[in-house]
Amino acid sequence: MYQPIPPQPDCASAWHAAVQHLEGLPCQQASNVVIDIADPRARATLDDPAVAEVDAFLRSKEKKPVETVANTVFPASLYRRYAHRPSTTIQEECTA
Repeated sequence: MYQPIPPQPDCASAWHAAVQHLEGLPCQQASNVVIDIADPRARATLDDPAVAEVDAFLRSKEKKPVETVANTVFPASLYRRYAHRPSTTIQEECTA
């Protein structure tokens, strides 16, 4: 079973929606959380104040930086592979 979260416009909004979802769950843990992000490149770097603030907080607690965490959840290799291809092409490859 998966846990859908309503579509979000950008990465920072998606992370925020995921955190809100987890806060409402027992033990704040979930697997198979699915979020559709309209523009996965928007608000995804340290240039965004919210992303920079989270990164600074993580580093202050001697935790992995945002980039490391994001690459674990949203692997850059998948983005590079599919970023400039229509989703219908990707679906055809996956069902072939």
